[in-house]
Amino acid sequence: MIRVGQIYQSIKQKDKQFVVTSSNKYDWKSYVISSEGVGSCRWNSDIGKMELIAEYPTWQEAVNSKEFKGE
Repeated sequence: MIRVGQIYQSIKQKDKQFVVTSSNKYDWKSYVISSEGVGSCRWNSDIGKMELIAEYPTWQEAVNSKEFKGE
């Protein structure tokens, strides 16, 4: 299940990560912030194809994490 605070990594572009900022179990999409700082809406089915690399209690903690910053 896709939840706020999860960090996903693109399978095709290993240097691109996404943090889930908003998700609704009754909806088909979630809002994310990319490692490039761009906010967008993604289909949950597309996010599910990515690799989950970390999970934090809030999206703010996830954005400030070493996994998201690439450290």
